[in-house]
Amino acid sequence: MRTRKISLTIGIPAYNEERNIGYLLDDLKSQSLGNIVIDAIIVVSDGSTDRTKLVIQRSNYKLVKLIENSTRVGLALAQNQIIENCKSEVLVLLNADIRITDRHFLSRLCRPIIEGRCALTACRFMPITPNNFLEKVLFVSATLKQKISEEWNDGDNLLSCRGTARAFSRVLYKKLVFKSSFAEDAFSYIFCKSRNLNYCYVKDTFILYKLPDTLHDHLRQSLRFHQSQQVLKKYFKPTTLASHYRLPFVITVSALLSFLLRNPIHVLIYLLILLFIKIKSGQKVRTDHFWETSASSKLPNI
Repeated sequence: MRTRKISLTIGIPAYNEERNIGYLLDDLKSQSLGNIVIDAIIVVSDGSTDRTKLVIQRSNYKLVKLIENSTRVGLALAQNQIIENCKSEVLVLLNADIRITDRHFLSRLCRPIIEGRCALTACRFMPITPNNFLEKVLFVSATLKQKISEEWNDGDNLLSCRGTARAFSRVLYKKLVFKSSFAEDAFSYIFCKSRNLNYCYVKDTFILYKLPDTLHDHLRQSLRFHQSQQVLKKYFKPTTLASHYRLPFVITVSALLSFLLRNPIHVLIYLLILLFIKIKSGQKVRTDHFWETSASSKLPNI
């Protein structure tokens, strides 16, 4: 009996991603797809002023469909452009500054959707080896947060649904319109759950990303997450948001104590940074589509 082929579109919003976009496209070329057929790889160059377009063209990847925005519209609207141009059964949205080393990444990320178990998936996001002291602090904190997210409801929680890599069923993405570039990953998770659709956290595959190596870049990234609940109040009830943002007390305290015993200096410094971010997050919240990109979190060639 012949296995039915599943159609897939990959969407990549890109703003000044000349350093990594070519490597990411090479990673996608190397995927072992099984019963998946890629219809298109839609790259939205969102007002890029660097060589992003040239690098994409030089990749000579026939599946790539390039959409160029003459002016920057932001992540949310770029993702909406991708959705408007997608007709596949599954849509995968990827950040442009990640790398994929698992040749079965796409098939593993999409499997729960193909099997009908859920409408949205996300995977592990693994930081590359840290170089400076701040990166080592952030590496410990990233590992701590991943432990909490994987133990909390077996990964079915807002913390595990990161915008770096997600797969959407057609049932979900055809209903989805991103409202703001801030907290768009949290928006997709809560939107999915509010439509009584299931989410699956895929533990057996991952993407690689780089941690910021300056405090300035880390603070800007973290502020976006810590202010996300305020941003989402425009779209969801406060009780709904509270239920998704409230960390499980026992799991969180247990993980924190465990990491504190093994990495006391790194954890204590991270807690001080976190306290500062909590204070800053009470300031005026931005709700537009733009933020300054973090040059220090761009991946080197690996």
